[in-house]
Amino acid sequence: MDDPIGVRAATVLRDVCPCDACRFRERCNLERLACSAFSMYLAGEPAPRWSAAPRAPTTARFAALLGY
Repeated sequence: MDDPIGVRAATVLRDVCPCDACRFRERCNLERLACSAFSMYLAGEPAPRWSAAPRAPTTARFAALLGY
């Protein structure tokens, strides 16, 4: 199955990520949540752009991004 977002997620999560210093990091990991900053990050937006994005993680965004 061709999954460019999933492939990108697996690749880029080794780099600096908007989740690194985020207060929601553990919760997002446990509850399968994602925010607009993470969405921009996966889309390849530059760090200054996703760093300024709001952090309001939802399960709907996670499902849309990662197909769950």
